[in-house]
Amino acid sequence: MRNGSLLFIALLSLIFTSCHQEKNELPDFKNAQLLAVVDSIDIESLGILNPHIIRYYNDVLVFNTATGEEEMHFLDLHDLSVIEKKVIGPGPNQVSSDYEFVASPSKNTFYYRDVNKLDVYSFNIDSLRENPAMEQKWLYQIPKKKGVAFVIMPLDIGRYVYYTGLYTSGENWIYCYDKQTQEFRAFGNFPQYAGTEDLELLTKSSLFAGMGKATNGKRLTLCHFGTLDFYDITEDGGLRMFREHHYFLPEIELYPNGSFRYKGESSKWGFSSCIASDEGNIYLLYSDKLINDNREQNAEYLFIYDWNGDPVKQYALEKPLYDLAVDGTSLYGLSREKEPIVYIYDLKDLQKEK
Repeated sequence: MRNGSLLFIALLSLIFTSCHQEKNELPDFKNAQLLAVVDSIDIESLGILNPHIIRYYNDVLVFNTATGEEEMHFLDLHDLSVIEKKVIGPGPNQVSSDYEFVASPSKNTFYYRDVNKLDVYSFNIDSLRENPAMEQKWLYQIPKKKGVAFVIMPLDIGRYVYYTGLYTSGENWIYCYDKQTQEFRAFGNFPQYAGTEDLELLTKSSLFAGMGKATNGKRLTLCHFGTLDFYDITEDGGLRMFREHHYFLPEIELYPNGSFRYKGESSKWGFSSCIASDEGNIYLLYSDKLINDNREQNAEYLFIYDWNGDPVKQYALEKPLYDLAVDGTSLYGLSREKEPIVYIYDLKDLQKEK
């Protein structure tokens, strides 16, 4: 659970065509190839003290937190210079208290949103390089939707914004907001697992609200725990599932008030909600540890899928990671085992195998 939105879940604790259901068997990762660290960046010495999120944009690493801190950091990989932006405050285009990353296919623009007010902002990386004093740009606001108590980790592909959330009522699982028409549509059913059929909507949406999201502009994938779903994005913004891998869901214990807890003694962490992608692949962190044994929330494996939903590679990471970013030939992994540090992994061999 990585940001203010997901902490909120803990406290509260599509149309499908041509869908291919996978057997509930994970790709073999116990004999995964070791991926060794080739370099590292001591971000603490650069004044980046408490990052929870790392993203890559045009040779710049973007760091932000999950604790309501004011600072967002932009680290230029060319010279390791850092631009610090105070994005929380009472000023124009500042966030009220908490913010979170908004996924998109953009290679040069970083999107984030005000968790409480649902306003979405951006920084253009090239413009920020030229003018470090530039302010963030307000883009739009996602209106409140009846029956949606909380929006989690949106994904922006231009005209359309997709999100999951906490639902008190609702038609489906994934909502799509059309910026032009200002209308909402809903797609898909919640992933099906034994024992979840009769759960209350709020409980079920809590289980699947914090799905990690990635897109290449034409397709969308969502992942968390043992769930990995792939969708085609149609010209009118619709979603059409074409592949699903439903490996497992952590066991839960329900309370009379409808909240729940994970049975950590038998439930594995699985896929992290942190996800990175490029034009060819999707990069997922995976932990085989039990939930109760993974308090640091680092993952020891890297799973790679292509945009057709096929497994490509499984690596055992020399240093476990909390979050990750990729540039095609390198992986930048944020670790929080002790002091936050960025480990760099070489992905050139992966490219050679294509």
